[in-house]
Amino acid sequence: MSDQKSAAGAGRGEGAGAITHEDPARWVPRLKRCLGEQLEVVRLLDELSRTQSEALGSGEMDRVLAILAQREPRVRRLVELSAELEPFLRYFGELRSGVGVAMKLSSSEREVLRGQIELIDEHLRNVSERDEFDQRLLAHRREEISQELAQTVSTRGAIGAYAQPLPGGPAMQDFKA
Repeated sequence: MSDQKSAAGAGRGEGAGAITHEDPARWVPRLKRCLGEQLEVVRLLDELSRTQSEALGSGEMDRVLAILAQREPRVRRLVELSAELEPFLRYFGELRSGVGVAMKLSSSEREVLRGQIELIDEHLRNVSERDEFDQRLLAHRREEISQELAQTVSTRGAIGAYAQPLPGGPAMQDFKA
């Protein structure tokens, strides 16, 4: 891909070379837009994750399911945005460290992009850690429920053994006249 092509085309299968264009004005606006939208999506996912953990901790399973339903379209959008950002991913290290392609940006542009990337990483890390904790909590609860069910079956079996009628039934009945 020549340096004359814009970064706007990079997300449509033209490759990541567009970011190396001499004029950052050709690719920075798209990168800022994608990162800005991704940041908003991950902020919302982080908040939903926090709410989900609270609901799970208090045993509100219907609420957990409702929150999961709210998370789903945000996760789909995050996947779409990640695909749009794919041509730029290999340059995130340079943007973070201020070398290579980052040298073509003003220091304020570099700081804005670096800040967005760091916040996105922080929110994603929060969601991931919380989700891992929630998975362990669900596994523990599932094990507790399984043990309770096994105990209930055992108890019913024991009660059933004692409640069996005697063979032939009662020989006499006492009635008041």
